Amino acid sequence: MFIKKCAEDIEDKDMEIKKCVVCGSKSIVSAGGDVYECLDCSHKYVNYTGDGLNYHKNEYRNNNHGTRTTDEIDNGEFTQKFHDFRDEICKKRINLIKDFIDECDSLLDIGAGGGTFVNMIKDNFTTVECQEISDICVNNLNRYGYHTYHGDFNDLNFNRTYDLVTCWQVLEHIKDLHSFVENASKITDKYLVLEVPLLHSKGTRTRGIPPVDRWDGHYHFFSQKSMTKLFEQHFEILDLQEPGIQIPSLSVLLKKK
Repeated sequence: MFIKKCAEDIEDKDMEIKKCVVCGSKSIVSAGGDVYECLDCSHKYVNYTGDGLNYHKNEYRNNNHGTRTTDEIDNGEFTQKFHDFRDEICKKRINLIKDFIDECDSLLDIGAGGGTFVNMIKDNFTTVECQEISDICVNNLNRYGYHTYHGDFNDLNFNRTYDLVTCWQVLEHIKDLHSFVENASKITDKYLVLEVPLLHSKGTRTRGIPPVDRWDGHYHFFSQKSMTKLFEQHFEILDLQEPGIQIPSLSVLLKKK
């Protein structure tokens, strides 16, 4: 059972989180350990203090979390079965953005993974580029011929802008949300489309406050209100869909202001 206390009443001087990481409200509650919830925008934040980048690059796929089956990868190369397994999800992603694909000439896919989505949609654009932190994913994306930015999105310097930027099941892994929004707004000319899960994914997949002892790489668990608050300064909210594609999730279509 979680014991909740208003942030103003917490006397522990070592506590780092004094306000909501999205809306800035001081009406946050401690859910035990390093988990905090905002009473104003309903955002949930896990203040993981370890090396998040190292976790996502080297630890995420250990202990049967985020593993790929042996027939999905062969000598470091993703097999057709890898892409077939993700085919239906990527078709739904394409359907979500189909109404404005014709307006766009260039695409950046943030957290492009093994490249299934960009492989399926690339013929609709003159330029398709990717960003990834996983070494094996970057190697495969390069092998497919994509110019791929290798590293943490917030640490990279992009030398151009894109009509369309996509970010599928990635934002929840990025600790500094406001830097992401600032950087995404700089490289987006027209549309930003993203999706975030509404479940914590390690162990029992449930909604609500994530377990304090089983970090799954997710710093953030969004509500529609917190998602709107995060992006409203730089983007117009065209659509918020809940559940999204990978149910339950929140899909968001944004237009650059």
